[in-house]
Amino acid sequence: MVFPRLIDFKERISDVGIMRQRVAEAALGHVLELGGENGANLFLYPRSITSLTSLTAIRAVPQGTRRSSRQLPFPVDRRSGYLNAFPLKNHAYDTVVSTFALAAANNLAQTLREIKRVLKPGGRLLFLEFGRSPDASVARWQRRCAPLLRVLSGARQPLQDIDGEIVTGGFSLKHLECGYLIRLPRALGCVCEGVAFNDP
Repeated sequence: MVFPRLIDFKERISDVGIMRQRVAEAALGHVLELGGENGANLFLYPRSITSLTSLTAIRAVPQGTRRSSRQLPFPVDRRSGYLNAFPLKNHAYDTVVSTFALAAANNLAQTLREIKRVLKPGGRLLFLEFGRSPDASVARWQRRCAPLLRVLSGARQPLQDIDGEIVTGGFSLKHLECGYLIRLPRALGCVCEGVAFNDP
């Protein structure tokens, strides 16, 4: 899949690392991270969190990442699974963190149902995702580039209305900020960063 390589490329030439840090630093309690294959968020979480569960679609984790996780003051549990069916208990987490995992979900509505299931009532979803631009002219270019974006991202619908889907999924959106990654065309670099609460 090209999607992880695309993320790595965008991180090398843009300010994604700063955005990742903002999202990860807001995590509290028992944390579930979606799509943590490359370990990019591992050392960004507050040392005060209770635990970190990393749900990945692949079993192989880089040896360096595995060794590094042993140095953290909180336990790290790596699980293999899919975004439409988490192998996790109900209401087990205080925070779910998604950095570019939702944009790659084949069925975003089902993924959000799974997030809602594993989050405690009032728990938070922290996200940083590629999304549809709020700027009409940029959104038009995104639509024109949609076939290319689908190939690059490996997702069926990479330009989803993230905030609308999250609200429809039963969450209260408390914060949303959409912007553009530096040194990239706006049609390829629109990202949305936000916080949503799991409504009881």
